[in-house]
Amino acid sequence: MLDIDDPSQIALSDRQGWLARAARINGRWAEAIAGGQLAAQGLPDPAGAAVIWLVLPIPLAGIGGAVQAASAHLPGPRVICWQPTLATLPVQGIWLDPYALMDATQPQRLMIPSPPAPESHPTTLFLFLLAILDTWLGRTLAEDAIKLSAACIDELASSTASVPLAENPAKQIAYRLHERLPLFWAEEPLTGIAYDWWQRYTLYAEAKAEWSTAAPIRQVTATARFPRYWLQAGTFVRLAQNAEEGPPWLNALDRLFHRRKLQGMTVAAQEERLPAALLYLLEIGEWVAIYAAALLGVDPAERVALDFLDAFVAPPSPSSSSMT
Repeated sequence: MLDIDDPSQIALSDRQGWLARAARINGRWAEAIAGGQLAAQGLPDPAGAAVIWLVLPIPLAGIGGAVQAASAHLPGPRVICWQPTLATLPVQGIWLDPYALMDATQPQRLMIPSPPAPESHPTTLFLFLLAILDTWLGRTLAEDAIKLSAACIDELASSTASVPLAENPAKQIAYRLHERLPLFWAEEPLTGIAYDWWQRYTLYAEAKAEWSTAAPIRQVTATARFPRYWLQAGTFVRLAQNAEEGPPWLNALDRLFHRRKLQGMTVAAQEERLPAALLYLLEIGEWVAIYAAALLGVDPAERVALDFLDAFVAPPSPSSSSMT
């Protein structure tokens, strides 16, 4: 296990400079919002549309869920991260397709110029998409999201690589999860955040993890009697807007898990406003995934297994085709 308080050791597993990217909060946020506002210029009037289908690649499904959650309580077209089973409903809608994933002949399909790369920081993607919708639909979600409380700003500042483990909340979470099997879960409207944490943790650290929504945790997982190895291997990680709030069954679930000696923890934003809570949890989740990778000596920017698989599905180059 690497020493994540040693900058020289961390640098060995961060050759693309993702720690520096994560630390550049104000610049990233401002650039993402400005980029989204610019990208929205020229979009047609969405009047009459009941739904805006946000079409994103699978690695950005959690980001799409966060955008959907932030937009859910506002009037006007409902923003839904594309779900094929729902998209077949006879509902008049517009397809917002930033990454050109759909058939070009699809009616009501709108492109977005120069979206951030899917590998961009999660809050860059989140704020970019919110800013497009804000400019297009007359909302202020992106500006609301970046108005984090002083306590959250301090926590993000304390998560940078120069802050030692004893004072660094993100390093502490990564250290607690090291060599364990985390199960990230959340209640609505934070299920997209749980998905994003699971995905980044797995991709960055190449470490096994799981994710879930609240209903299966309550109605299925709670009935399970775990094998003995889980006591040494598993950790339930609940993501929340406020640690003190939750449904009535949550305390009972905590008591049940405690009685069975199952490890768990809650990571809470402590933000009253949902957009700010979503932004904070995406920020802290990126830090945790990067530190998890550092502890294992893995470069979070590498995708060795995916590159290997892609080599088998990529079309053959002309030079590699046989002559007949």
